[in-house]
Amino acid sequence: MTSAPRMIIITVIILLFSSFFAPILDTGAGDGLNDPTSEDWPMFQLFYNHSATKAGDAPDTNQIAWKFNLTEDSDSDWVVSSPMIVDDFIYIGSDDGNLYKFYFNNGTKVWNYTASGDYIASFWSSPCVDKENNMVFVNAAGLHAIDMTTGEQIWYFETSSREFSSPVVYDGVVFFGSYDQHVYALDEFTGEVIWYYEAGEYEYGQKVEGSGGAVSTTLAITDTMVFGAEQTSYSEEGYYCDYNIFALPREDPNNNGVIEHGEIIWKYEIGEHLPLIDYGVPIEGGESFGSPTVHEELGQVYIGSRDMYFYCFAIEPEGDGIDNDGDGLFDNEGELIWRRGVDNEIFPTASYRNGVIFFGSGTYSTDNPGTMYALNETDGSTIWAYDNADGFLSSPLVADGKIFIGANDDRIYVFNESDGTVIWEYHVQEGGSTQSFGSSPALYKETVVIGCCNSFVYAFSESDIGADPGNNDGDDDGFIDS
Repeated sequence: MTSAPRMIIITVIILLFSSFFAPILDTGAGDGLNDPTSEDWPMFQLFYNHSATKAGDAPDTNQIAWKFNLTEDSDSDWVVSSPMIVDDFIYIGSDDGNLYKFYFNNGTKVWNYTASGDYIASFWSSPCVDKENNMVFVNAAGLHAIDMTTGEQIWYFETSSREFSSPVVYDGVVFFGSYDQHVYALDEFTGEVIWYYEAGEYEYGQKVEGSGGAVSTTLAITDTMVFGAEQTSYSEEGYYCDYNIFALPREDPNNNGVIEHGEIIWKYEIGEHLPLIDYGVPIEGGESFGSPTVHEELGQVYIGSRDMYFYCFAIEPEGDGIDNDGDGLFDNEGELIWRRGVDNEIFPTASYRNGVIFFGSGTYSTDNPGTMYALNETDGSTIWAYDNADGFLSSPLVADGKIFIGANDDRIYVFNESDGTVIWEYHVQEGGSTQSFGSSPALYKETVVIGCCNSFVYAFSESDIGADPGNNDGDDDGFIDS
C-alpha cells in the first residue's frame, strides 16, 4: 500500500495537481489556445475558464486503443500530470522529472525534457501548449519554456520550490501560481516578470509575517481578471492553515510590476483552520488544490474546498472595496451566491455544461469514500450523485452527453451526463503499487487520454487511431498490447 506522504502528491496535481456548447463560448480571448471549434486540448481543463466541456463524439465503451508505460520504473514514477494533445502529439509530465512528447496514434516517444534539481523538479503540474508560437510551458521548481518541436529549453524562471499550479498562456503572458507565495505573470517570449502578487494574510494593508501564501491552484483567466486560491498559515507552529479564493486584475493597474494588496478585486475565506497534511515538504505548501472555474455568462465562479463545501461566488461583487475592520479582506470579501456542503473534502476542479456543475469529492487516502456530484448552477441543489468507496481526485471531462473521470479505486468512470448512471468503467490492474488517478482526462479526435499513478498513459477509442494491437512490447518501444 502506498504511504500517505506519496499519495498526497496526487491531490496536488489535480490540481495539481468540462447544440450544449454555447455556454462556454465566453472563455476569453479568441486565440488558438481557446478555440472551441478546435480538436486540440492545449491546457488544463481545456479553456481559460476550466469548463472542460468539449463538442464532438466520445467513447461509448472502454475499448483501449493503446496503453503506454511512460517511465521505466512503473513502481514509483507516477503520472499525475494531465495530458495536453495538439496536432496529433501528446504532452504530459511525470514524477520521474521529465516532460514527454509522444505520438497520439500509438504512444511512440518523440522527446523528453528533463528538469534539473532533485525531487521537487518532478512534473506534477500539467503543461500548456501554444502551438502558434511553437512553445510548451510547464511548472516544476520554476516555469520552463520549451521548444515544442525539439524539446529544447527556451528560457527558465526559477522559483526553487515544489510546484503544482499549471501554467496558462493568455495574450502573450504566462500566468501561474507558486509555492514561493506568489502569483506570476511572465512575458511568454522572454520569461521576464510583468507583474507579481504576493499571497498571504494581510492586516491594514500589510502582510502578516509568516502567514504563508502558497498558490497551488491553476489560475482561471478572463479578459480583465485572474482567479486563484491561496493557503495561508494561521498558527506559529504551522500545523493549520486558512484558505482564500481571490480575484486579481489581469493587468497591473499602476504598471509598477506588483499587484498590491489594495489592488485585489476581491478575496474570500473558503477554508478556516484546516489541518495541514504532512507529506515531507515545507509547511508553506498548498493544502487545497481545486482550481476556480468561471462562468462569465452567468457571472459566477465556482470552487471546492477541503472544508467540505462547494462555493459559488459572483465574479464582480457589490461593495465599497474598503477594509474597514483591518482583517486584510475587503468588506465585500467577494459576494457568496450559494455554498453547498458535501460528504468529503474537494480537491478536483469543477466542470460545467447546460446549467449543471460536475465535480468529485474524496481525499488522498484509499478506503475513504467520496461522491461524484452534478449540481444545479442556480442554487447548488443536487441533480444526481454517485457514491464511490474511494472518492475522486481527478477533474471531470464533459463531452457527448457523458462525464469522464478517474477515481481512487483504480478505475475510470463514465457517467450519463443527465442522470449519473454508469455507462462504462475500466479497472486498471497493471503497473506499480497504486493505480489511482490524479490525472484528468482529455478528449481528442473521439479519443479520451488520461495518465495514471501506475506510470501508464491510456487512450480509449472506438475508432482506429493507428495503434498496433499485436505489439506486445517485444521491440522495447514501450507500447503494450491492450
